[in-house]
Amino acid sequence: MVVQVLGYAVDERYILSNPATGCMYEIMRNEPQKQAHPALTKEEQERLISFIRNSSTYSHWLPVFKVLLQTGMRCGELGGLTWDDVDMENEKISINHSLQYHKNNKSFYLIDKPKTKAGKRVIPMLGDVKECLAMQRKIIEEKGLTSMVVPGTENVDMAYYTDFVFPNANGGCHYPTTLNKALQKIVRDANVEAMDNEVLVMLPKISCHNFRSTFITNCAMAGIDIAVTQKICGHELGSKLTEQIYTTVNPEWQLREVDKLNKLLENL
Repeated sequence: MVVQVLGYAVDERYILSNPATGCMYEIMRNEPQKQAHPALTKEEQERLISFIRNSSTYSHWLPVFKVLLQTGMRCGELGGLTWDDVDMENEKISINHSLQYHKNNKSFYLIDKPKTKAGKRVIPMLGDVKECLAMQRKIIEEKGLTSMVVPGTENVDMAYYTDFVFPNANGGCHYPTTLNKALQKIVRDANVEAMDNEVLVMLPKISCHNFRSTFITNCAMAGIDIAVTQKICGHELGSKLTEQIYTTVNPEWQLREVDKLNKLLENL
């Protein structure tokens, strides 16, 4: 509106030029990008994990999705994770490669370098990650799961990778499409159950990428320094990506932050 009014002033020769020309471009250029994968609320996280844990159909997915939720890993990083990358004693996970799935005339896997230069990193085992990894080891042993051998590109340290942490039932590797299909079924069945029990929380339509946003938002809500979160998630330090794209300021967080102000002002 301002641009048009000032444009009219230029046409009528009240002013020589329109000072607002180009300002909308600058505003749009600097505007934070829209968040495509909002974080789950605490209630939604608890509902999802509780449903998976107590389901006879989906309980084997618990380590997979809980590790994604509590590490901020990308799907390719989780799919390519091997037991050599897991240090249970020191409670650390090394991320130095990522699984790629190619589908041309013939489908095949490759292990390549992480998505970004900052993607090569070490993730501390936060939350219940160590317990989930121990649970996954037990699942592998009880079901007798084996891992396929996946070639590595010239960008990684090894020619071949195997002994994956999260092999599927056929010994193959999980990639985003298979993980998201499983998650869609879980959400569907969880919501069917919720429709029969109004006390239960309904889950939104989500993909594994929502877990990454959720992890970053949880870090922010916990007061973890943004530089630490960026390091854990494999974002370039100083990048605004972590804050602008992945952090969700949900109502729960807003209320908690406003409560801090209430406490500050209560004695005035």
